[in-house]
Parts: sequence; structure tokens; C-alpha cells
Amino acid sequence: MADDFTFTSPKDDHLSREQYWVECWANSDMIHSYKILNLVEEGSTAFVRYVAKLQDGKRFINTEFFSIENGKIASVEVYFGRELS
Repeated sequence: MADDFTFTSPKDDHLSREQYWVECWANSDMIHSYKILNLVEEGSTAFVRYVAKLQDGKRFINTEFFSIENGKIASVEVYFGRELS
């Protein structure tokens, strides 16, 4: 991740790298697995659509937009999808 990395979602507005680790990554142990459905790369950007499965078996679908600069992730924008049965 770039030193000036930012993370944005419907719940978060341009969190810094440090804020991301504290506020978002702390919940990563809730995730059991990810299944990538689509990955579209164009130059220094990429869209990833995936299904995430939680430890309790619930699943949801999201899309993330990545920007890369100098070989590091500069920003991530998350677009929440829906819960799956």
C-alpha cells in the first residue's frame, strides 16, 4: 500500500492508511473466504467483483475499484452489493 493510501466506501470517506488498518482491517477475521467473480484491469486501475463468505456462513457480493501508483495500491473504493442466501 502507498504511504498516502485512501479507502472509501459507503461508510468511510477517504480513510488514511492508518485509519484503514484500525477501522476496517480489524474486522477481517470475520471473513472466511472470497470468491472472485470478475476482475477487469485497465492500465493502473482494476475493478474486482467478489462474493465474500463470513465465518457464520452469511455471504455478500461487493465490487471494489483499485488505483495503483508506482507498484503500490494508492486507493480502494468499495461499492456494497447485496446479501446472498
